[in-house]
Amino acid sequence: MQRRPLGESGHDVPAVGMGTWRTFDVRTPGEMAARAEVLGEAIRAGATLVDTSPMYGQAERVLGRLLSGRRDEVLVATKVWTPDPAEGEIQVQRALRWFEGRVDICQVHNLVSW
Repeated sequence: MQRRPLGESGHDVPAVGMGTWRTFDVRTPGEMAARAEVLGEAIRAGATLVDTSPMYGQAERVLGRLLSGRRDEVLVATKVWTPDPAEGEIQVQRALRWFEGRVDICQVHNLVSW
């Protein structure tokens, strides 16, 4: 897997990361187990940058659960997406809980109420 520097952050990231939009928006234990396999294969292949968002249904929560005990293996990128500043704070705090106190890249999903 080709890797590149992420700006001046000091992070070295894969040229291809993993998105979670539809793949990780699941709810049942069977679906979770299948996504754990997908995530494991992606990490083994070198896709150690994973992107998610509160806009992706259950994907952010599912990724957090699947990374439990493996959090140091990937960089997590998530987003804030809301026109309400209070909800933005809730989204950030929720992501921090799900990702063991650390979000590596926090993006503004759109410029609503920036």
